[in-house]
Amino acid sequence: EDDHRTHSERLNALCATAGIAVPRNIIYQRMSAPLAASGDLVQRLVDEHDAVLIVVDSVMLARGADAFGPEGTINLYQAIRGFEVCSLLIDHKSKAAMKEGAKGAYGSIVNENAARLVWELQKTTMPDGLFGVRLDKIKGNHVGWLRSLAWKVEIVSDGNGRLVTVGFEVTEPASITDSTVRQSVESQIRAFLSGAGQEGLLVAELSDVIGVSDTQIRNALKKLKDKRKAKGDGQIPRRWWLVEHAPDSLGLDR
Repeated sequence: EDDHRTHSERLNALCATAGIAVPRNIIYQRMSAPLAASGDLVQRLVDEHDAVLIVVDSVMLARGADAFGPEGTINLYQAIRGFEVCSLLIDHKSKAAMKEGAKGAYGSIVNENAARLVWELQKTTMPDGLFGVRLDKIKGNHVGWLRSLAWKVEIVSDGNGRLVTVGFEVTEPASITDSTVRQSVESQIRAFLSGAGQEGLLVAELSDVIGVSDTQIRNALKKLKDKRKAKGDGQIPRRWWLVEHAPDSLGLDR
């Protein structure tokens, strides 16, 4: 969505912080049409530069169609898969979804279903004035549980507002919580179990990502089980699923 100048400024700042030279094999290409209509151009760039990753910013503009209609989203993903290289797609959330703490990008469920792995980024302001960013996996095909990731971010600009450095410090995911969102433990469990799909999650994994005690997680899971929203197997440690994702082959608590 930003221009070449902004892209270069950010790339230079990241490299300056890391103490490395700016790579020459990161290619910026401004686009003015939906990706599905620009396939020949993108394919030529992929072939010319032996690209191994395509970054699309953002899905809303690359789709070029109604976010809630499936056709534009299907066309977008068909085009991306035709390039036969890994892709990273950056998408948006609605303000209502962010306020409610709902997971997933803006638009049709086809968008999430078509992606193989979905991470959601949450940003907040830390007590020390730094930014905090947190990544949570909310959907994955053929992958197990991936722990949430979090960093403190320090942004330094010069007197003209030009970005100079962007520093990252690893921190605990539980320390990054959007204060505008008031989600119950039950709601957060349901969101993360939904992202885990048929893999399910252990109490310890839920405790780690949500940032509350194992006891609080077990109490919330019991309530979800009583409401027929979640099921757990009979193993130790017990693995939990949303009812709609629970394997039929296991002897599950009902």
